[in-house]
Amino acid sequence: MTTLKNSINAGRAHGPVICAIAFTFLIAGCSNQNDRAKGKTAGATASRSRAVFYFDGSGGGDSLINWADRFEKGLREIGFDGEFVNVDWQTGWGVLADHESQQSYKRAEARKAASAIEAYRQRNPYSPITVVGLSAGTAVAIYALEELPSNVRVDRVGLLSPSIASAYDLSEALQHVRVSAIATMSEKDDVLDLATPLLKTTDDRSVRAAGVHGFERPSNRSTQYGKLQTIEWNPGLEPLGWDGSHTGVTDEAFVRSYLGPRLLGR
Repeated sequence: MTTLKNSINAGRAHGPVICAIAFTFLIAGCSNQNDRAKGKTAGATASRSRAVFYFDGSGGGDSLINWADRFEKGLREIGFDGEFVNVDWQTGWGVLADHESQQSYKRAEARKAASAIEAYRQRNPYSPITVVGLSAGTAVAIYALEELPSNVRVDRVGLLSPSIASAYDLSEALQHVRVSAIATMSEKDDVLDLATPLLKTTDDRSVRAAGVHGFERPSNRSTQYGKLQTIEWNPGLEPLGWDGSHTGVTDEAFVRSYLGPRLLGR
């Protein structure tokens, strides 16, 4: 796994918040236990046949739980042998600091990621690229797609338990997607249900989160939305590994049996 390391930046001071919400986020696991390299990397190498750029949730880089590893493992188990790039966009100050960091900070990190994606595409013009975001990482992933030059596209996108607003217009991001995008949602996502009314969405809006309510279609009837498929949790998905919880969507078994084949185009 390659790590695209950001320079440590506190972003916006998050101020006092309710401890119970912080604990909920921590237990739910918008965090990643990798002790990541301190230096920046150049992104995915040219030696692999395809690449997945993964944007973890708030708290990535902490020593609690590593959702990136189990997601990657699920992909490897179905034969993915490409480059897995863990985009380290987080501030390094924990879940709340990441979630409440300024939009300017998130977009600056997104520009770094977009540069890495563009560089990989230039080196590998015919290799499939998949972009995946979890929770708050979906916002940074979307911003990164928006930052890509007009002639650069990825193949597939996964927006897992997105904490960005349901009303966020994906049209610009979807212009850079060649095949399809998947967005998951679950009425059992207690993290978003509890936290969003108090902490706002990742894009700093006091509205409903897409991970619970799905993405709304824009009034301009953008044709780009034909690429978007919503996967809504239902009891039939539980035997496959997703119990409907916020980060349960990255369960290794669920990635192996359901998400992975769709995100890799199999």
